[in-house]
Parts: sequence; structure tokens; C-alpha cells
Amino acid sequence: MFGPRSARLHRRLMRTHPTNMDVVRAGTHGYVSYLREKIGEHIDEGGDLAGAYYVDQSPYEHLDTFEELATKNAGAVYSEMEWE
Repeated sequence: MFGPRSARLHRRLMRTHPTNMDVVRAGTHGYVSYLREKIGEHIDEGGDLAGAYYVDQSPYEHLDTFEELATKNAGAVYSEMEWE
């Protein structure tokens, strides 16, 4: 599952952060998947970039940098998905 570098990073994270990979995946892959789903719905409804900043991301507001990054992340995902 992990290459040598990934395995070292995983071990280091486990020593410094009391968590497990399911928690990490939920906060990373889970967040991006959720955001892509919401932005996809927004695009399908004819939404634009300005509206994309306001898609519901509340299930992830517990993340440490949510306030700083939620709108930036929504804009970045919209820009990536706009032409898919």
C-alpha cells in the first residue's frame, strides 16, 4: 500500500498526531470528494465561480484551517471542474 517514503511519512505522522489513516483519509480524500460532488452539482445547476465559493462545506468545518481555506478550495475545485 505504501512505498518506502510514504511508509516513513505515515510512521512520522502517527508518532506526532494521535490519529489513524481512516481519519486522515476522511479529512483529505473525503473532503476533496465531497467538495467535487458539491461543485459538480453547482455547475450542473448553471452556477458560476462567484457562487461556487458558497457551496455547503459544513461537514468539514471542524478542520483546523477550514475558515482560511474553504472558499479558496471551492474556487480551485470549480476552476478545475469547469471544463471537465
